[in-house]
Amino acid sequence: MKTFLEVKQLNKTFQPDKEVEVTALRNINIAVKQGDFAVLSGPSGSGKTTLLNIIGGLDEATGGEVLLSGQVLTGLSEKELSIIRRDQIGFVFQAYNLIPVLTAKENIEYVMRLQGRNQEECDTRVMEVARKLEIETLLNKLPSQLSGGQQQRVAVARAVAATPKPHSC
Repeated sequence: MKTFLEVKQLNKTFQPDKEVEVTALRNINIAVKQGDFAVLSGPSGSGKTTLLNIIGGLDEATGGEVLLSGQVLTGLSEKELSIIRRDQIGFVFQAYNLIPVLTAKENIEYVMRLQGRNQEECDTRVMEVARKLEIETLLNKLPSQLSGGQQQRVAVARAVAATPKPHSC
């Protein structure tokens, strides 16, 4: 199978007060093949969030490189990273980051609309993903009307719906 994500010799050092250096990541190497399921685990403070932020183009490494589908992300401009985040990476944040004035359906289709997809395509993809996550009956509700678990499923649906559909095996 083709490698989807590669992290090579990744390093991240913070200098919170210019006198003390904090090494968050040191020589991290990861290879994830397309279709694989990967888990990142470790104790609090071990660099998991830092690593994910760098992979997602939200933060910069101080050394090494990240490749997504063969494209080097390290050193890209903020505009280029923004396009990659919009079109190729689905984020599910701990706080879900749902827009409170939008329905579940509108939250799910939000990124697809930014991508320029038409309403028919959005409707079809939202229903497809909502059925898989068993939230199709919740699509007209606002986030405040949903339980925490339901909000989490809406956030997952938003991330999945906006990324390209995987090819059938």
